[in-house]
Amino acid sequence: MNSPAPDTGIPVSPSLTPTLEAAHMRPHSGPNKTRLLLLSLLAVLVGAIISGLGKLLVLLIHAVTNLAFFGELSLANRSPADNTLGLWVLAVPAAGGLLVGLMALYGARGIRGTVFRRPWSRCSPTKAGFGPLSRS
Repeated sequence: MNSPAPDTGIPVSPSLTPTLEAAHMRPHSGPNKTRLLLLSLLAVLVGAIISGLGKLLVLLIHAVTNLAFFGELSLANRSPADNTLGLWVLAVPAAGGLLVGLMALYGARGIRGTVFRRPWSRCSPTKAGFGPLSRS
């Protein structure tokens, strides 16, 4: 590739066509419409898949809510406020928290201890703002 002489500098023009011709390069003809169409279709497909997964997650939330608060396996959208558990309703979130804790403790190795141990492993209690509590 030929480099311009140091005293000529970069040519300023509204079009780069003369510069490209001087460098023996073809100007770009335009966007590749086939690639653009393929990427657009791929984006629509990914959006549809994510939308379906979101709907499945909402149905799973409905199923777990109905099982925990009403004792029935249903995909209906029901409010936990309509339960008939009385004061036992306080045990439902506690049992859910215990279940999630057991899943984190004995579940997949990748999620084990990420929430509770990692922030405290890198700093001392005094750096975390618990200095007076850690000294007593």
